[in-house]
Amino acid sequence: MKRTFIRAALAAGVLVAASAPAVNNTVSADATPYSNVVDGLRNPRGLDFSANGTLYVAEAGQAGEVCFDGIGTEEGGELCGGLSSRISQVDVRTGERTDFITGLVSAGEPLFAIGASGVAVQGNQVYGLMGFNDVAVPPADACGGGDECASFVDAASEQLGHLLRAVPSGKYAWRQDVGKTNYEWTVANKDTIGAMRTLTASRMFRVAPTWSTGARTR
Repeated sequence: MKRTFIRAALAAGVLVAASAPAVNNTVSADATPYSNVVDGLRNPRGLDFSANGTLYVAEAGQAGEVCFDGIGTEEGGELCGGLSSRISQVDVRTGERTDFITGLVSAGEPLFAIGASGVAVQGNQVYGLMGFNDVAVPPADACGGGDECASFVDAASEQLGHLLRAVPSGKYAWRQDVGKTNYEWTVANKDTIGAMRTLTASRMFRVAPTWSTGARTR
């Protein structure tokens, strides 16, 4: 008897299925056989199966051609954006990928972008979660102020950090602004969060003023 494990290869945009014995846990990861399920994905971030076996994949996209002057990314590149994020449906038997929801915001760089970050299927409804939040969306004049720039900024403000709900036809509506809610809670409770982190650290590692290497004591 075998179990099938699904894993997303983020950098390559390839979804692979690996089969391993259910009982024998001594097989190394390098020895586990696998086969490609689908390729051509755009920075896949999350996946879930529907009741009929269809695989839904949230893809963060590959940014775009709207770039912001003087605003960099954590990876050291220039912040750019577009509407290349999407949620796909995959037939795992044939490897065929079809669009389910397209035109979602993608921001960052082609190799690492923020966009659709999660997907969940409940009954006949599909939920998609967009990463980040709309609090730090740059103004339109930071990317030239043209129509394309303004359109992207508007879309980013509407979508980033939001939860969408879709029906099987692909029609969807934006629901809760969870990203902004989390951001506002974090700002309002930053002192408490800082105190909790300090308390946790002090319990794990005894604090000594003379330490310079962070060595652990008994």
